[in-house]
Parts: sequence; C-alpha cells; structure tokens
Amino acid sequence: YPFEVDHELTEYFFASRENCDQGQKIAVTLSDYDLTADQCYAIGETTPRLNNCDCRLEKNPSTLGEPCRTEFSDRCFEIMQTDRPDDGCCERGDCISTLKDFEHPDGRAKELARRESCDNATPGLCYNEDGLGTDTNRLGSTNCCTKTCTACGIELGP
Repeated sequence: YPFEVDHELTEYFFASRENCDQGQKIAVTLSDYDLTADQCYAIGETTPRLNNCDCRLEKNPSTLGEPCRTEFSDRCFEIMQTDRPDDGCCERGDCISTLKDFEHPDGRAKELARRESCDNATPGLCYNEDGLGTDTNRLGSTNCCTKTCTACGIELGP
C-alpha cells in the first residue's frame, strides 16, 4: 500500500477479510523519517551499549525498527573505541566512547568546544568524578560546589 508523503493521516489500520471478523488488525503509524533518524543517531552517542561494544546489537537483541536501528547502530559504532588494542573493556563493560576520551582527537575537540561555551561565574556541575556513573544510570558523583565549568569535563574522568 503506497503512502503519500504529504497525506494528512498518520495512522492506518489493515486487516485481511478472514481476520477482520475476528478483530485482528495491524496498525501502521507514519512519522517523519529524518526526524526519527536524527533522534536515534543522537541516542547512539550516549548508549550504554558503548560500554560492552554491543553497538551492532548482537549481544542483546533490540526491537528498534528502521531508520532508528541503522542510525543508532552506525553512530554508536562510529564512536566506539576500535582504534586501540583490546584491553578487555568489552568483556568488563567499561569501555568509553571516543567522545569521552580526552586523549582521543574527537574527545579532545568536543571537550575543548564545551569549555569555550562555559561561564565560570556559574558553578559547574561535575558528574561522575568517582567513575561509577554512566549516561543512563545516574550513579556517578555530582560536584557543583567546588568546581567551575571549565574545571569539569572528560579530562577528569576515567
């Protein structure tokens, strides 16, 4: 069934004649492809799957559909630390992305750009100085009293 790009409807329901009588239908919801792709690309930058090198969704299956699956997986894999000798971080689950490694050119560039936008008149929030947190578990320490914005950042972390 072809869907028009500019059609007003965003939900469609389908059923075969046999199954319609029994109440079985399938719903199709249309959404903006580019918007969905961009959101999933961004999620790929902060996924905990980076920690155990599961960007290709092979260790734990996923129910992500397209375009989300591809954008998420590709971005995650793009920033996964694959350019260093295997130190066992995939097995331990403590790998970090290239964007969070100050020694990696991408991480250094992102951190220095972040510092440029800092306002040191406002206290900085240093998250995860103790190394216990991830982007999603919120278990890292927070310190917003003794640090300024430029004093915080990935250079302090593991």
